[in-house]
Amino acid sequence: GLPAPPFEQVAGQMRERAQQRAVDEEVDRWIQELREKARITIYPPPAPPVGQGAPVVIATAPASRVTPPATR
Repeated sequence: GLPAPPFEQVAGQMRERAQQRAVDEEVDRWIQELREKARITIYPPPAPPVGQGAPVVIATAPASRVTPPATR
């Protein structure tokens, strides 16, 4: 219910938001294109040679999509 602030006060903020939105949309397009072009093949782990001991675990689970921030 408040009146809108004068254009001069918010012009810079509006410009930044429009630029950030354009960058975000472009990044989303790039990511989508990369995912469409990616060729990922998952091979089963090799069978251990007979009598050579326990197999080696190469990975237990896929990595999470988001990398946690580094801590100091």
